[in-house]
Amino acid sequence: MANPDELGRYIRFQLAELRARNGHHEFEHIARYFSRLRISERIIPATGPVGAGGDAGRDFETYRSYLASTPIASSTFLANSPGKTLVFACSLKTGIEGKIQSDARTICSGGHQIDELFYFCEPDVPVGRRNKLKNYCKEEFNVELTIFDGTGLAENLVNPDVFWIAQQYLGIPAEMYPKPLESDESYDTSRQKWIGQSRTPLSFADFTEVKGGLRRATFDRDCVKTQCNIVRADCGHRVSRSAR
Repeated sequence: MANPDELGRYIRFQLAELRARNGHHEFEHIARYFSRLRISERIIPATGPVGAGGDAGRDFETYRSYLASTPIASSTFLANSPGKTLVFACSLKTGIEGKIQSDARTICSGGHQIDELFYFCEPDVPVGRRNKLKNYCKEEFNVELTIFDGTGLAENLVNPDVFWIAQQYLGIPAEMYPKPLESDESYDTSRQKWIGQSRTPLSFADFTEVKGGLRRATFDRDCVKTQCNIVRADCGHRVSRSAR
């Protein structure tokens, strides 16, 4: 079991390994699922020309068709949000600053209004160069640019709601995830949440919290004693009520 800093460094290393093993498709999946959980749920991969029929979302689908006909079709995906068009692109290539500028020109030259461009890349982009790229996109295309480089993406993938993406596409063992419960107070809070309120786990973060609580309740002697005392008290209360 690693702490968050150690886990982040390991995820960062595995991201770098994607380029060595030609893992572009895995990186695209990582970027798309991360974006769907953190930026916009309404994401569609740019996988090919749209079919005929209806005019719902026509502008959005037209732009999707445009992307599908460009050289960067395999590394782009799109999202609709109220009043905005969001475009996402990803790359494992080195020389990433020139690549971002080139892809931005391609994406923004389709004759359709784009509000924000989110770019995922494995190479790190120093903050000074990142700001220059942001200014370039704003001045040339009036588009807001956000860059997730390897280090930034790795630090985010440590979080419980998106850690499953690192497990699925980077082969990160579940056992490396940091222990979520550190104090008696957090254990008691978690126990009340999942047992006292009879809630149903719905996400990976919920699963991690429940699993951590069960492990602690099973192997931590203090928690075992506490649980036994609670059970005894509950049984005694029931016997007392039945005797009345």
